[in-house]
Amino acid sequence: ATWVVTGQQKDDGLLVNLAGRQRMLSQKMSKEILDLHRKSLAGSGSDTAGVANTIKVFDLTLTALVDGGKAPLGTNLSQTEYRECPPAQGIIRQQLDKVQQLWKAFAVRLQEEITAPDKSGKNIDWILANNVPLLVEMDKAVVMMQDQSEQRVRSLLLLQILGIASAILFLVFTGLTLNLFRDRMSKINKVIGALEKMNVSVQSGISGNDELSATGKVLDATIRSFRLTMGRTRQDSQIVEHATAGTVATSAEMMKDTDILKLQSQDVADTTDQAASRLTEVSSVIDSLAHETTTISTNAA
Repeated sequence: ATWVVTGQQKDDGLLVNLAGRQRMLSQKMSKEILDLHRKSLAGSGSDTAGVANTIKVFDLTLTALVDGGKAPLGTNLSQTEYRECPPAQGIIRQQLDKVQQLWKAFAVRLQEEITAPDKSGKNIDWILANNVPLLVEMDKAVVMMQDQSEQRVRSLLLLQILGIASAILFLVFTGLTLNLFRDRMSKINKVIGALEKMNVSVQSGISGNDELSATGKVLDATIRSFRLTMGRTRQDSQIVEHATAGTVATSAEMMKDTDILKLQSQDVADTTDQAASRLTEVSSVIDSLAHETTTISTNAA
């Protein structure tokens, strides 16, 4: 935008200077035609080259200001340089059209006075009467061009202020974004460092809708899930530990019962041995009784 406005301003100084010169030329040609008329009446001869040159410069410049084209930078057409002018637009074009309409009639009167001076003075009176309106309308065009140039300067200044303000806002936003990025990366690194030490009690606490916030939320959810899994694993370990302790106690009781059974079996074996010994003794007694009975019977016979 600055480049466009600067490009437009490039021609503003030229146009204002040329339009300002038109005001001077309108008075110069009027003075020259009046001097020419006086000399003609006095019969002292007349040089029309000067006024003709002024008329030509005015006409070329006005055409260039209205329709665009090359305008003479100086008043000596045989030596001057030319500059390209852009065509007029908007209200400036309308105002220059008014000047051009006045100029067409004014130029005809000037040319008539150069070709055949009106000794009655009516033509000169018309020129003098219409010289001021031409000057006034040309002055209005100059003021419009100046206002347009100043408006472009104000627009350029506003654009530059907005550009500077935008740059400052961008720098502030960039700084805040970098600080936020560093803060979130620091929190994520802190969580990762804690996880490396098997510390699952930390949380990043990052909130927001950007990618780092999403990463922080996923990391926090993972830690919560891992912490829950570890809690369940701990509970399961305690249950297994309790079950193992119960199994060990049961095994101890079973071993104790086995020892008791062993003792009871030994008692039964001892009792059985004793009973067997007594039966042997009883058998021996019975055998002795039988032998004695036999002996007694034999003796009796």
